[in-house]
Amino acid sequence: MQTFYKLALITLFTAFTLKAKAQQSLGDPVIYEDFGHGTAYSPVGEPLSNTLTDMPSGSVGGRCPANGAYLILNTSANCFGDTFKTINFDHSDTNPYGYLMMVNGDNKPVAYYHRQISGSTFCAGAKYQFAVFIINIYTGIPRPASYVDPDIRFVVKSVSTGATLTSQATGAILSDSFTEYHVDFNAPADGSDVVISLENNALTGTIGNDFAMDDITVKAYGPIVDAGEGTPTGPTYFTQCQNDGGKIYNLKAFAHNYATPQYQWQVNFNKQGWLN
Repeated sequence: MQTFYKLALITLFTAFTLKAKAQQSLGDPVIYEDFGHGTAYSPVGEPLSNTLTDMPSGSVGGRCPANGAYLILNTSANCFGDTFKTINFDHSDTNPYGYLMMVNGDNKPVAYYHRQISGSTFCAGAKYQFAVFIINIYTGIPRPASYVDPDIRFVVKSVSTGATLTSQATGAILSDSFTEYHVDFNAPADGSDVVISLENNALTGTIGNDFAMDDITVKAYGPIVDAGEGTPTGPTYFTQCQNDGGKIYNLKAFAHNYATPQYQWQVNFNKQGWLN
């Protein structure tokens, strides 16, 4: 259940939204990369280890990544004649000094991020989601003739066999706000390790391919769940005025293909994270 507060004329109301509605549920992340956080005195973080990226780290003017390089940071402004979006916070916004990865891309093949994950983390053969939040940070208008939007390829491979479990590209990333992109894959049946990577797929332009990314996750899929008020197919959105007093909502869920499922309801108050 998500809670938002809005001011409409002089009436303060609360809107409630159920998280799941006839969708396949996701478990807690088996990996979660948020790039950490700093302080008010450390807007630029330490570079990633070479086990996590093939891209060099480098800056121009302190908080602007050099061409063909990246920075781990939580604030950035006035980059390249203001052709880069000002960054004041990371995607999750749960820590005021949370870091993200800001990339000044070029047209060379590179793995922006890669990570080997132990096979013991997975259920052999089970379905997983590999996801990341990405934002296009190039703001220059008009676009030069050689401009190209970011385009990132998700790749997952089995370490033991080298088999590609999935390889899919986002296509042109246009959004100037954080948008989640994801692919699905099945863990190796032999229980072997896997390597996930996010690779440059924008190999044609010489200007552009500039973006920030955050909150990289791998999560297991659970059952398809219907959830609603009164019945599993009931309403999923409710509005309550502040002076209406307390109300009781009877929330119901149905997990497909499970005979005796167990449920755990969670609440997310003002986007502060899901709590049991």
